[in-house]
Amino acid sequence: MLNALANCILKIEHGVKTSSRPEDRVIGERYLATLAPVLAAAELGSNELGDLDTFERLVRHSFLISPEPFGSFYHDWKEFRVQCEQRVVSGMTVNERLFALGLSDAFDQFVAAKEWDECRSILRRAHVGEANVEPIIDNHKKKG
Repeated sequence: MLNALANCILKIEHGVKTSSRPEDRVIGERYLATLAPVLAAAELGSNELGDLDTFERLVRHSFLISPEPFGSFYHDWKEFRVQCEQRVVSGMTVNERLFALGLSDAFDQFVAAKEWDECRSILRRAHVGEANVEPIIDNHKKKG
């Protein structure tokens, strides 16, 4: 798990050092500052997911003008996030997983609208095993 986060950080650091765009270097430094507590929490085995959302928001709201020096840092970030979420939700019920990942309301809305493909997508996002997705959907269909 820490390998993916370390790769992400190293790629951002490389971008900060080699980018010819000062504005990209500033954004990269913000990324690194935001990832510092995430790295500390991951190292200590924390189950907090809030810091993950902070970095996601930062990346979504700041755009690198020349992203090439930063490599595929976001791919490594997504891999880390998935691994972190899987560790946090292991042993939880489906409802607990949906709540912990902030997906409960969306799931309930899609169930009410009978949008079963969207429900499946949310269940997968909550790291529910494929063998359990269809029985859960079928149960909700029966409830009407």
